[in-house]
Amino acid sequence: MALSRFKIGDLIDSINVKCNITNLTVYEVSGINRDKEFFSPAIQVGQDTSSYKIVPPNHFACNLMHVGRDIVIPVSLNRTGKDIIVSPAYSVFRITRNDIILDEYLFMVFKKVDFDRYAAFCTDSSVRDGLEWNRFLDIELDLPSVKVQQKVVDVYLAMVANQKVYEKGLDDLKITYEAYIENLRRTSEQVKIGSYIEKRVEKNTIRIDIVKGISKDGFINPNQSSSDDLSSYKLVKKGDFVFSPPRINIGSIGLWNEDYDCVCSPIYEVFYCSSEKLINEYLFIWLKRDEFFRYTGFHSIASVRNNFDFDMLSELEIPIPKLSIQKSIVSVYRAYQERKKINDELKKKINEICSVLIKGSIDLN
Repeated sequence: MALSRFKIGDLIDSINVKCNITNLTVYEVSGINRDKEFFSPAIQVGQDTSSYKIVPPNHFACNLMHVGRDIVIPVSLNRTGKDIIVSPAYSVFRITRNDIILDEYLFMVFKKVDFDRYAAFCTDSSVRDGLEWNRFLDIELDLPSVKVQQKVVDVYLAMVANQKVYEKGLDDLKITYEAYIENLRRTSEQVKIGSYIEKRVEKNTIRIDIVKGISKDGFINPNQSSSDDLSSYKLVKKGDFVFSPPRINIGSIGLWNEDYDCVCSPIYEVFYCSSEKLINEYLFIWLKRDEFFRYTGFHSIASVRNNFDFDMLSELEIPIPKLSIQKSIVSVYRAYQERKKINDELKKKINEICSVLIKGSIDLN
C-alpha cells in the first residue's frame, strides 16, 4: 500500500480554552522541556493568569518560540488523564483525523531529531527564530496505514512501559529520602544554617577559563566570548554551592562535585559548608526541596529586584542531626541520583528509537 502525504493542518484542530483562574502559581502551571515532557513548576507566571490555556487529556501543546535557536520544538502529549495548564504563548491542538493518524504515532514523529531540524529550517524567515503557526500546519508528513502505525506504536509503548516500571523504583527511592527529611522536619530542632556555611569571595586571580552557569537543572555552559574578561568572576571549588539570587526560587542552585575548579558570573552567590557537623549533600537535599523554593520566593519579595541573597539564606532553619543520620539520608539520595541518570538515558534512547520505528513503519507499508 502506498504512503499517503498530508499536511499537519489537515490532521489537527487548534484548541483555545482559557483556564479563567487569575492567581495560578508556578506549581500549577506546566512548561515543556527539550525531552518533550510536561514539567512543573513553570519558570514564571504572569500577575493575571486567567488567559492561561488548558490542555485536556489526549491533547498536544507546543511552544513554537525559539525553535530556530534551540533546534527543537518543545511539544508534548497530555497522557495524564487530567487537564494541564500552560502559558498563553503555547499552542494547544488535537487530532481530528484518527482514521489517518494515531495520537501516539504523531507524537513519535515529533520526537524525531530530523523533525526538529526541519522545523528549525522552517523558521528562517522569523525575526525571533520562532516557527509561525501557519508554517507549522504546512509541514507535510508521509504516513503509512493506521494498521501499520499501530504496530510501531505498540512497540514504542511497550518500551515506554518498561521505562516507567524502572522510573517507579526511582520514585520509591525519592519517597524514602524525602520521608527521612520530612520526619526530621517534624521531630527535630531547627537551627539556622548561617553558622555552618561560609561565603566564598575569591576572584579568578589564577585565570581559570572554565565558566559555568546555573539553571534549575544544574550547571550549564553559558554563552561565552573568548574575549570576555574573567578576572572578576568568582572561583568555585569542589563541594561549593552556587546559586542565582533572582532565580533560586525556581531551583537555580547547584553543588559543584567535579575534581577541578571553575568560575561563575559575579552575579552568583558561592558558598560552602564550613562546619564538619554539616554534610554538603545533606544540605543540598534541603535546598532542592519545593518547600525551600517557596521560602525563597516569600522572603525575597521585599528585597531589591526580588533577589534572595546569601544573608537571607543564612537565616534558613533546618534540622542538623548527627553525622550518621545525615550519611544514611545522603546514601539513599546518591542511589536515587544514579538511578535517575540511568532513567534519563533510557528515555533518551527511546526517543532516538522513534526515528528507527518511524522509518520501519514506512518500509513496512
